[in-house]
Amino acid sequence: MPHKIPDLELVTYSLSKRSDVSSFCCENTDLNDFLKNDALINQEQLINKTYVCYYQEQLVGYFTLTTDTIQVKSIDNSDCVDGFPYSKYPALKLARLATHESFAGRGVGS
Repeated sequence: MPHKIPDLELVTYSLSKRSDVSSFCCENTDLNDFLKNDALINQEQLINKTYVCYYQEQLVGYFTLTTDTIQVKSIDNSDCVDGFPYSKYPALKLARLATHESFAGRGVGS
């Protein structure tokens, strides 16, 4: 089994035009395509925000966050906030998460 990468050795940056993502390859072609072709465009359109993760200057993974809502009727009564005046709770969704194939099983993304 490959050795795990300590959290302290991973560095995360916001995706930018300077980010070279051309060599990224995970087992899912849709996730590869999103990072290379859509992530920056979506970010510029304020649809979501993508972060790229590096280990020793090598791109090892990425994740994308987006906003969402949870309808109050979908929440168990024990989880509700008493007196919450809105029909929906704001939420943050982990929309995409991918690890470079050569770093699979090493704790990136866990």
